[in-house]
Amino acid sequence: MKILESNFYKSILAFLAVSLSLFFMSKAVYEFYQARLSLEDGAMTLSVTGEAKIDAQPDLIEFDITAEEIEDTSKKAQDKASKKINKIIDFAKSKGVDDKDIKTSYFDVSKYYEWNSNKGKREFVGYKAVNRISIKTKDKDLASEIVAKAMDTGASNVSSFRFKFQDDKTLKEKVKQMAIEDAKRKAKTLADSLGVSILRMTSFSDGGQGPYPVLRRSYKVLDASEMSDIAVEPQIELGTKSIRATVTLQFLAR
Repeated sequence: MKILESNFYKSILAFLAVSLSLFFMSKAVYEFYQARLSLEDGAMTLSVTGEAKIDAQPDLIEFDITAEEIEDTSKKAQDKASKKINKIIDFAKSKGVDDKDIKTSYFDVSKYYEWNSNKGKREFVGYKAVNRISIKTKDKDLASEIVAKAMDTGASNVSSFRFKFQDDKTLKEKVKQMAIEDAKRKAKTLADSLGVSILRMTSFSDGGQGPYPVLRRSYKVLDASEMSDIAVEPQIELGTKSIRATVTLQFLAR
């Protein structure tokens, strides 16, 4: 009986101890939020937009080379187009372009029809094979060499020049940090003009980043017929690109 009474009193004491602990914890949380509400009472929200831009020259060129052939059989058309593309690939590799920087971006073999105006209907002509590769290089002079070789080999066209950055993540992060600093400066200027002090930042919104092209370059993509009488390699100019960032920050001020 004494043992049961002892356990009963121990349970009561444990219950009281837990209850007291919960009470003091609740009181502490309540006082914390009351203090915070008191601090932010009468505060205002300042919303500012920061912007930044970096102009940089791309250091990576990517472009497409296409060979198209029409023959009476699909095999002939495919073989003819592939032979031309393979010669261009071999040339690019011999100049130091890595395997990973050359890829087949499109390949198709299909029936080819032409419109016969006299008969008023389409007529089967043969089979058309289209073989397209994409090549990347950091060397603009090498890109010019490959373009010239492609046209000499009989490629149908060279197109879709893309001017990129090898390390665009670093540039984007840099321009975003610049935009954040711009927003902070604007927030301080606004707070000073209003005669208030910034308490803390309450939200952050990333408005997006580039790169966005700046049109400071020009080039013309020629097909095989236009290149037939040209002996000079095409000159490829990289120009510049603008990488932009916009951020919106909100601050609590009083």
